[in-house]
Amino acid sequence: MKMNRREFLKAAGITGLSAATLATLCACGAKGTSASTTAATDAQITGPAAAPTDPPVTAHPDDWDFMAEGCFRPSYPANVDEIPTGFTTSKDELIIRMAQDEGSMDPLSGGLYITPSCIFNLCGTSMLAAGYVDGGIDMQINKYSACDSMTWDDDHMGVTFHIREGAHFHNGDPVTSADLAFSVRRFSSNARFSYINFENITCVDDDTLYIPMTRQDGNFLFIMGIFVHIFSEKVYNEYVEKGKEADFFYCSEGTCGMYEITEWVSGDHVTLKADHTHYLVPTIETVTVRFIADNTVAMMELETGGIDLLYGPSTPDIQNVLAGQYGDAISGVENAGDVMTLLGMNIAGKFSDLNLRYAVTHAVDWKTVIKAAWGVMGSEPTTILASTLYGLENISDWWQSMYDVEKAKECLANSAYADGVKLSLIIGNGSNVVAASEMLKNYLNKVGIDLDIQTYDAATQSDIIGKNDGWDLWIRDFGGYGMTWGSNFIEGGTYHKICHFDVTEPDNAKELFDLGIQLSSTLDHDTFATVAKKIQDGYLEGKFFYIFPITQAKIVTLGTAELHNWFRTKDNLYIADSYFE
Repeated sequence: MKMNRREFLKAAGITGLSAATLATLCACGAKGTSASTTAATDAQITGPAAAPTDPPVTAHPDDWDFMAEGCFRPSYPANVDEIPTGFTTSKDELIIRMAQDEGSMDPLSGGLYITPSCIFNLCGTSMLAAGYVDGGIDMQINKYSACDSMTWDDDHMGVTFHIREGAHFHNGDPVTSADLAFSVRRFSSNARFSYINFENITCVDDDTLYIPMTRQDGNFLFIMGIFVHIFSEKVYNEYVEKGKEADFFYCSEGTCGMYEITEWVSGDHVTLKADHTHYLVPTIETVTVRFIADNTVAMMELETGGIDLLYGPSTPDIQNVLAGQYGDAISGVENAGDVMTLLGMNIAGKFSDLNLRYAVTHAVDWKTVIKAAWGVMGSEPTTILASTLYGLENISDWWQSMYDVEKAKECLANSAYADGVKLSLIIGNGSNVVAASEMLKNYLNKVGIDLDIQTYDAATQSDIIGKNDGWDLWIRDFGGYGMTWGSNFIEGGTYHKICHFDVTEPDNAKELFDLGIQLSSTLDHDTFATVAKKIQDGYLEGKFFYIFPITQAKIVTLGTAELHNWFRTKDNLYIADSYFE
């Protein structure tokens, strides 16, 4: 019978062993282990081993042999509403490590930082919640959202939200459409909400809110799910009248999540208890968020049981877990982030020559660059931009076949720079990018391209590449989130400002700008995906080949292997159905 490492250790009845001992034993359960090797190893183990044909293994919905797979399991579910339910837990407190207390949950004042966002998503909710959509992430109606339906007008110039039955604040008051309207109107002076017709937002009835728009904008779903935290208008006004407005955003009296805050000790911890009257009652009774700045201390706490989830682990700690140093005790989740590390080209200068663009990208062994510069935190791109831009098709084969030295030499020979060329690369001072840039220099030198690497702080780098002369290449992270991507492609958008393709390719630029307008002005999912594919097709054909995807860095969260059925999508922790074995 073939068993993964987790099953092997459980079947052998191994408990309480050191990390080093477990790591050694884990090597016995590698994929492809022969029956004779397994039998010999079993014979050396003392303890109440179960019959090899019937090991006492509990089936968990998220079992994943990360040491055999070489990576952690995906951090977000394919469908939030299909997360398995009905489990019991052996432990009633979940302890989460955050690096620092970043302050209030007010989204107008720092509440969108990772720590307050995570805390809010435990004790509160929004009209929409993060979910997985066609390879990307966007905001949606799912079982965590305060609303159970979202209905668009035929022209997508207005949307009606309906509050789900049983939604209430922690003071007992029901969530009403007036509270939703209040929460949206808090952003009436925010430029990102400029297309919302605030004056005509209508409470149709207590459970139904209508939001009209002056134009369609792809940012709408994002801002409704990320920015607009639902707060009780009544409780907020009570705090304001007492002169304690700031305190309101450190408590959960006016929020409507599955947990409520019972204690917030600044800089030390936040404790939350389950609200058993909420429409989504969690299995685990208590959640404690501990603030631990030092990664070494945090990892020791995870190893010894002082915490159960570790946000922001160090790369060496991630490598050690994947290598089996902690055996069966620590696992994790991972997913590509919402940005891609890109190589960008100045199309207004030397890179107006398409052959030169391909000469550079064919000359580099990108797989080796990722492995050396990013290690386990890097991933080979599967899309031309960050995968959060849904509607893109998998381009793994195209990307993996890019490295071809002979083709690079051929492209350079066919360019205006057949005798060689000197290029400048503008980068920031991040260690990953610095290491990758040195490797690029070596690869390009082999085909006759001399690369001058210039390192600047982020602000200076932005200033330099914002001009259309004086530089040739840049490396930096760019991304987006769901339908917010559209604004990157319009005239004056991100890629126009940093690649300057309109100077030498006005026809291609106009086509891309038109597609960008279509992408940023639709809220129809199918239309968005269709336009995104047109941009991708144009890119692969060479019309929009202004950037090259280097790597989509991973976001990893480590956790005790005893915790199951937990997910992290963006800053949302989906733990209503989580449990300890």
